[in-house]
Amino acid sequence: MEAAVAASMLGVAVPPADVQPVPAVNVLCSCLDLFGVGHFERGAVAGIPGQWLKTRLDSLEIVDLVPANLEDMLECYLRVVLRLGVLPRLIVPMENLILDITRMLQANATAIGQHVTVVPAPVSPAVPANPAVDHDQLKVFFNLKVE
Repeated sequence: MEAAVAASMLGVAVPPADVQPVPAVNVLCSCLDLFGVGHFERGAVAGIPGQWLKTRLDSLEIVDLVPANLEDMLECYLRVVLRLGVLPRLIVPMENLILDITRMLQANATAIGQHVTVVPAPVSPAVPANPAVDHDQLKVFFNLKVE
C-alpha cells in the first residue's frame, strides 16, 4: 500500500485497484470511545527511492465494550484497517519537507559559489528522536550539506 501511495505522489503510473463501494442502505450508527497511540519514523518504501516520513500505530484501545471478545475482535480489525488502509496514505517524502537552500539563496541574489542541500539528521545523542512529536508539533531535524 505504501508503494502505491508513494508512486502516486511521485506521479508514477499505478495499476488501478478494483474498488467496490459499500451500500449505505440500512446502516445503523453508534458511538465508540477509541484511543490510539502512534509514532512517526523515517525510512524507505519498497521500490521507491528516497527517505519517507511514515506514521506507525503502537496500540489501540476501545473503552468498555461488552462482551470482551467483541472488543478484542473490533480492536484487531481496526488495527488492521489503520495499518494497511489509512496510515500508508499518510506518508510524506522527506524531500518535500526539505527547503532548497541553494535556490532560496539564489532567489535573494546571494552568491555562495557552492551547492547547499539539507539532509535528514541521523539519530544520535544530540538528536535522539528524529522525527519527534513534542508539544503538539511534529519536529524533523536536518543538517546542512555543502558541496
